[in-house]
Amino acid sequence: MHIYFNFLFDVIELWLNTQYKSTNQFESKLQRYNDT
Repeated sequence: MHIYFNFLFDVIELWLNTQYKSTNQFESKLQRYNDT
């Protein structure tokens, strides 16, 4: 459950980032999740 909330907050952060930044930030975060 704790991991789920960490993921959820990261997704929210991602969504906020995409409002102002390019999708490169989003891609790099997705890549990090794929690596773990």
